[in-house]
Amino acid sequence: SPDHINLSMQITEIDPVKGDMQIRISPEAKGKLSEDNINLSKDIIIYTNSNRGKNEFEFSKGKRISPFEVNIDMFDGSVMEYPYDKHKAELSLEVFAIDIDSAGNSSWIAVPVVKETHFYSSINGYRVNSASEDVSETGYSDVIIGIERTTSVKMFSRFIIVLFWLISICVILVIASIIVRNRKVEYSMFAFLSAMLFALPAVRNVQPFIPSIGCLSDYVSFFWAEGVTAGGLILMVLTWLKRPGQKHT
Repeated sequence: SPDHINLSMQITEIDPVKGDMQIRISPEAKGKLSEDNINLSKDIIIYTNSNRGKNEFEFSKGKRISPFEVNIDMFDGSVMEYPYDKHKAELSLEVFAIDIDSAGNSSWIAVPVVKETHFYSSINGYRVNSASEDVSETGYSDVIIGIERTTSVKMFSRFIIVLFWLISICVILVIASIIVRNRKVEYSMFAFLSAMLFALPAVRNVQPFIPSIGCLSDYVSFFWAEGVTAGGLILMVLTWLKRPGQKHT
């Protein structure tokens, strides 16, 4: 229909911890719904499934439709699966025009909706992998949005995982060399392992938009690296205590 409302939608914020997605919607009246391609020729009401703030937006005749923001729930995913977590969000929209006849009686008319989605992968390290219309009727639309971490976030997290394992292997080789090959225990080795215990959590938190302790990447690498480093420091201390006659520099 040439007489419709064009809704330009753009994701502005994603919070996987709270399970919220914020979308900016910019309506634009077309055809007979607009007086001069700017102002409305009829009163327009837009209903949304926003979970915070307003979910009903009214625009008066003779005025311009201003953009508004809605917050919708995210589901079907867990942030603790970082960096491979995937989520979905559902946006429902219902648009009506209030038509007033010559007798002053008003009637509600469902307005066709045309949607334009603009998704940018730079928003909070997420990208949209799908956007499909689940239900489409005159005046009503239901859109399912699928999101996941960007490739850059995944690649950097994988780099940190590999780095943790390389550090763990280096610690194991150093401890094995001291115990098996009977190498002298240097005091600098204590400082090295002690510093690593505090440096590993800082490196872990460098990963972009990583949640609190206990996500998937922690179980894959961080907990192992921290445990190997702590165990290596304890073994080095015990080895040093067993060699009281050894001179150290």
